[in-house]
Amino acid sequence: MKNENGSYEELVAEVSELRNRVAELETANLLLQQSGREHQKDVVRLRQHEAEIEALLKGSRTVLENQEFKVAARKIFDYCCSLLGATAGYVALLSSDGTENEVLFLEAGGLPCTVDPSLPMPIRGLREVSYRTNKAVYDNDFIKSEWMKFMPEGHAALDNVMFSPLIIDSKTVGIMGLANKKGGFNENDAKMAEVFGEYAAIALRNSRTLELLESSEEMFRSVAETAVDAIVSVNSKGNIILWNQGAGKMFGYSLEEAVGKPITIIIPDRYLESHRKSFLKALSTNTYRPTGDIVELEGRRKDGSEFPLELSLALWKVKGEQYVTSIMRDSTLRKEKDKLVFEQSQQISMGELLINIAHHWRQPLNSIGLIIQNIEDDYKFHELNEENLNLSVSTAMDELDRLSETIDSFSRLYNSEGYAKSFHVWSSVKKCLDIMEIYLKGNEILVNTEFTDREITINGREAKFSQALINILTNSADNFKATGQKEREIIIKSDRIGDFGKATITIADNGGGIDEKIIDRIFDPYFTTKGKTRGAGLGLYLAKTIIEREMGGKLTVKNVNRGVEFSIEVIST
Repeated sequence: MKNENGSYEELVAEVSELRNRVAELETANLLLQQSGREHQKDVVRLRQHEAEIEALLKGSRTVLENQEFKVAARKIFDYCCSLLGATAGYVALLSSDGTENEVLFLEAGGLPCTVDPSLPMPIRGLREVSYRTNKAVYDNDFIKSEWMKFMPEGHAALDNVMFSPLIIDSKTVGIMGLANKKGGFNENDAKMAEVFGEYAAIALRNSRTLELLESSEEMFRSVAETAVDAIVSVNSKGNIILWNQGAGKMFGYSLEEAVGKPITIIIPDRYLESHRKSFLKALSTNTYRPTGDIVELEGRRKDGSEFPLELSLALWKVKGEQYVTSIMRDSTLRKEKDKLVFEQSQQISMGELLINIAHHWRQPLNSIGLIIQNIEDDYKFHELNEENLNLSVSTAMDELDRLSETIDSFSRLYNSEGYAKSFHVWSSVKKCLDIMEIYLKGNEILVNTEFTDREITINGREAKFSQALINILTNSADNFKATGQKEREIIIKSDRIGDFGKATITIADNGGGIDEKIIDRIFDPYFTTKGKTRGAGLGLYLAKTIIEREMGGKLTVKNVNRGVEFSIEVIST
């Protein structure tokens, strides 16, 4: 067969070619349709991804913009529900005892729910799994699940449920519940819910931190404003940024007058240069006297008057800016009290010493009395001769000379000049031993001195130094009597300390030492182990006050092998 356009074979070939083209077009059409479906899926995924990003951005902004957790949690919950398609749920926090949920808010999604949200919500069922695993968990057939037995009567119907934990420091501290999503939840939903749970946890941490900061700030302001002491803070420029009522009363400047002004308005002129140097050094080295280290100096009031104060300082930093806070106390009354205690301790200590010395004067006075009585008896019985009379008078005069010399030594020592001057340590120790000779012998105490250099001189009021030394010796004597030690020895040593311009005087005894439980308290005023009827507890307090406050030295005590050793360290001249 043959058509007018060509042969039969050519027609068959054309038909075959058309069939191939149709097949190719059909294949291309299938590929195009498949590509269109994939494209639609990509568009859906892209839109889902965009929705997720938008929801996450909203969640991030919510965390940053809302300080109150309840407000932030509600917005985060709403964004999560909108993204995942959940229509109901709640946010709850773990109770303080860790056994229940405390519901922050509940969204029933328009379904009837008669359950009181304030009722206890124990940690059980599916939410317990989330608490325990710190993971988001869900069940898409909740109504038929084992968890239904925990549902209270009147609760809104739940087709599916998801719980996502709020985790702080690796511990679930709350839960976000989501429910009734059309079609059910999936793994991607769980991952997104965990992210929103993290947002809620961050918001919770921020809220709690802010509450603590606000509480701490309020507490600090309350304490600062009610404190009797002055509390003052300055910035790195030395300008006042905090000025409490105590500071206003102490220095006479109001809050408006002080804040923004340099701290130098309350510092006497003679301290300005040293203040400037120490302040700059503190800022450059980031160090200052530690809090609790008390400095004694003077402050200046608005009217120009000065007064003694005690000061403690602390250096702190916020965002790279350095600040110094000082707590100041007017020490006028304390110094007056210390002065009274000091004067009282001097009088009591002197009185105790005189009583002790007077007690041991009875022996030489008794000897003199016996000598006079013997002279009288010899006269009555006609046995008095010139030799016996001379011997008796000579012996009595020797005893009287000893007593007179003790009185003279005491008078010379305590009637010396009232101002500080240089004196020999050896000479002062010798005078003390002369005064106490009768007392020490009466207590059977042997005193040895070991001075490598008898030319050592120190500066101060010799009478005060001697009183400190006598008080230490008296303390050792009392300790001997208390312990019943028979062989009683006190060794006094003095030496220079290298080339540092200092000298040490040690007084050591073999009286058995001091109980380590109380050794740190023996310099406290009114502390005594002798009982109220045998001592006022001011002797060693007076000694330490004289050595450290009056002479700028140091008095310490420690137990040694056989007893106790007091060590005086002072500047030598």
